[in-house]
Amino acid sequence: MNLASPWARKTALALADLGQEVHVIDFSTARQGRGTIKKEDEFQVEAVQAFRNKMAGVHLLETRFSSSLRYFTALPAFKKILEKVRPDVLLTLYAGGFANLALLSGFRPYVVYVVGSDVLLSKGISRQLGSSALTHASLVLANGGFLAQKTREMSSAAKVKCLLLGVDTESFTPPARPPGPKVVFFNNRGFSPIYNNEYIIEALSLLKPPLPEFHFHFASLGPGLESTKQLAARILSPAMLANITFWGGVNQAKMLELLRQSHYFVSVSRSDGTATSLLEAMSCGLYPILSDIPQNREWVDSADSNGILAPLDQPKDFADVLTHALLHPEEAAQKSPINRRLIQSRADSHKSMQSLGSMLSSAV
Repeated sequence: MNLASPWARKTALALADLGQEVHVIDFSTARQGRGTIKKEDEFQVEAVQAFRNKMAGVHLLETRFSSSLRYFTALPAFKKILEKVRPDVLLTLYAGGFANLALLSGFRPYVVYVVGSDVLLSKGISRQLGSSALTHASLVLANGGFLAQKTREMSSAAKVKCLLLGVDTESFTPPARPPGPKVVFFNNRGFSPIYNNEYIIEALSLLKPPLPEFHFHFASLGPGLESTKQLAARILSPAMLANITFWGGVNQAKMLELLRQSHYFVSVSRSDGTATSLLEAMSCGLYPILSDIPQNREWVDSADSNGILAPLDQPKDFADVLTHALLHPEEAAQKSPINRRLIQSRADSHKSMQSLGSMLSSAV
């Protein structure tokens, strides 16, 4: 797993809380230019250290490569760690290179958890290698129904089950009192092309005054953060720019604080698994405004009107969606209990992680 990944850390912690002895294997350094966060980022250094203290062991692979070659050159060291730890089962949180390492190590049984781009964006030789890793896994878990379908298309022989990672519904709760009169939007998707945050800036530039008082929080970081800030400075008026905060990464406590201050969760990603950030927002009662892609349709029901699916690559239409949200926050407030109950019933991580523990035990 990637130590920098909050969802991966939460999964490993959940298994440890179930009484399992959990060892973690990661690379000592992150791939250059990949991902949106690193374990060395200031806002999560404390969380990573606390996580390490709760694991039975954290084993780091050293390699001079930052490309995909690192997975193959690290194979001997990976095998040595497995020989030392002698695990009952090997779980890879994410497919791709980690799943290939599991396959090539010869260790059995191993289980692969696919979460999104590791399947949906996989192409060429990477897809061929990934298909083989999924085929030989004792079990493949998919974070969402659409993702499970696409995983089966990638490897028809894989033993695929849908199991949502879910969220901690006891931590991600609505505020004691509704947010104030100022309309607040929240986004914590990383600044990379797949998450498409620049599209939000384009739509904001098309909003026409007068508008109710509002604020838009971008909580994450990523390689495209600076270019997105530059775009905002170039195409937004000073008055509109004053309504936006780019946080550049926040810890979980601050993220929860921002969620509870917000009315809307906005994500216009071009591809996704089941976004943990979406489930956390809905668990806090936020109203989702999402890109109209298959994964998001699993969470927005037209009959319940519990969210909005917005078109991609049509900034004028997306601006109209944001304008309606600004003018009618009461509609979002009415759906808050529905979204909260939806997550409690379908995506409570306590239930999901118990299922994960049972499935891993059955794989041994």
